[in-house]
Formats: sequence, C-alpha cells, structure tokens
Amino acid sequence: NNIASRRFIVVEFDKEPDKMNQSRLHGFLSESIPCVMVVDSAGKSLHGWYPVYDKTESQAAAFFGKAVALGADETIYDKAKLVRMPGGMRDGKRQRVVYWDEEAMP
Repeated sequence: NNIASRRFIVVEFDKEPDKMNQSRLHGFLSESIPCVMVVDSAGKSLHGWYPVYDKTESQAAAFFGKAVALGADETIYDKAKLVRMPGGMRDGKRQRVVYWDEEAMP
C-alpha cells in the first residue's frame, strides 16, 4: 500500500551464467516493451529496466510472465523488491549502466 504505482519492471536472469546470453534475453524482451536501461549488478547478472507506467497491471503482469518463462527471477515482481541501482556499490564494485536508451521511455 506504500507504493502508489509501478514505473518500471526490473528483470534479471541470474540463473543464466553467461552475460552475453542474458543480453540476448533482454533483447528478446525489448521486442515487447523497449528496455530503457541495463545495469550490471557487479556480480553475475544484468538487470534490465522496462518502463510500464503507461501499462495496465495486467499488461505488466503478462510482460513479466514472459520474462519468467525465459528464466527471469520471479520474485522481483514485488513492487517493493530491492534491485540493483545504477551507480550503486556491491562488494566495493560500482554497478554500472551498460545500456541506456532514452528514446525507449514512452
């Protein structure tokens, strides 16, 4: 109840060990909703940020269901779930933005 609306869905494929394959999965998802940003977790995964503030909750859920079917972490759909932030630190390493597409914002 503390979160009024969902602005982004963040998708991570932490079960896929190869970041190049994770990039391909994000590319595939971008055909449905363009990816605005990808953050390298400074660990094993890439976190794709997809804007959904102009989508209904059922559209957002369908998109996330597609991501989960591809192997995305299903727990991250929670609106209050903590995700990797651009510029954040993890174990002394900076979480870098490795992809940015301002034009993907609706």
